[in-house]
Order: sequence, then structure tokens, then C-alpha cells
Amino acid sequence: MVEATIIQPNCSVEQALTQNELSADTETIRVLGFPKHLFEFHVEIERKFLENRETTMSVTVDLLTGTNMKNDIYPDLESRSLSSTSLLNPRVDDSVAAEKAHSQVRRRVNSWYKTYRTPQITIRRDDLVFKLFWLVPFSTNSTVSLIDTITGEVSAHDIELNDTPRIEDTSKIE
Repeated sequence: MVEATIIQPNCSVEQALTQNELSADTETIRVLGFPKHLFEFHVEIERKFLENRETTMSVTVDLLTGTNMKNDIYPDLESRSLSSTSLLNPRVDDSVAAEKAHSQVRRRVNSWYKTYRTPQITIRRDDLVFKLFWLVPFSTNSTVSLIDTITGEVSAHDIELNDTPRIEDTSKIE
């Protein structure tokens, strides 16, 4: 077991099962953690004719795909003991994640505000966290449904547990 920081779930597994009309013994439900890097930025915008403006922005970078998105708020976090096999390993380096998040904030600021000079963007807070999903087995136990612990919605149905992607023609890979 490892101590991991997670994004706090918004519902219980029982609520999610009921909401999605699924049934499963809670003993058979497993957890899968996707690595994310959360950033909160402090932005100071100097404006020529208007009063200077200060704001904060929060961005999440997916450490598996490198994609990022702006958050409405910095999510609540909690610490939880999880099996190390339940947590996926990050593929994106922390410095790359920070650069992607900074670029996202810079683009947002440039599109939202008229600035006189380059805004000062500083990291106020950053955390390596895991977003959890519940793996709910079907009656056959060879396939599962993936339920997002934050929204309580099913993200994927009928996923084969031992299904590994196979590449038929490696000549097409660049």
C-alpha cells in the first residue's frame, strides 16, 4: 500500500451504482488511479489605462496523455492508502506538465484581457494527484464498467480486463 493524494470523490460507490442502474458486490469493485498534475497560478496583469488586475487560474495536466484543461476551481484533495497496482504510472515529465499548464494560462490571459505588458504568471500551488475510477465487474467478471468518482457517471462499458492493444502493422507507426 502507498499513500497517494487523490481528487476527493463527489459521490459514494453505492450512489454511483444506483445512478447508473448497475449492481455489484462492493467487495468486487476495484479502484484505478489516473495521474494528474494540478496547478494553481497567480496572474498579475498590468494594463495601460485601467487599474492592474490580479487573478488566479487552475489547470489540470493529464500525465498519461499530456492534455490539459482549465479548472473552475482547484479541487479538494485527500490522502488515501491505495495498492500500488491500482495507480497508473505517469508518462509525462513534471517539467513538461508545468510548461503545458503555463502555456494554457498564458493563452487564456491573452484571449480574455487586454494587456499593456506581458503578464506575470507564477505557480502558487501544484500537486501530483490521482483521479480515481471504480472498476465495476459485469456478471461474467471478464469485463468491467469504468465509473468516474467525481461525476459518478460511467466513462466506459464492457472493457476487457485482459485486453491488450495489438499492433498488426508496425510499418504504419511513425
